[in-house]
Amino acid sequence: MWVSKFKPRNGELERLARQQAELASEHKWTEMKKLQPEDQLILKTWNELPITYHTMQHVSFAVLTMFGFTYACEQSFSHLKKINACMKLNLTTYEPDYKAISKTMQHQKSH
Repeated sequence: MWVSKFKPRNGELERLARQQAELASEHKWTEMKKLQPEDQLILKTWNELPITYHTMQHVSFAVLTMFGFTYACEQSFSHLKKINACMKLNLTTYEPDYKAISKTMQHQKSH
């Protein structure tokens, strides 16, 4: 079931939080920056869900992007652009008449 994907991620997040706390108490700021951000782990989990749960993915991205995670925002905007392009393609059944359009255009001759 899809819930099983979140159980190991929870352990990873707890381990990451412990590492951050240890490094912060020792004032090792550069080592802290090298750790993987939590939001990347969370987004990775949601991205790994099967396609049958695509609505849950969309809702999770909406919730996660309400907050100012830079990586999450960038990824979600990229994802939304892709969805937007797909939606635009499916909105109409219009097929342009390319021959008629090209006849109305003036052709450029080589110089």
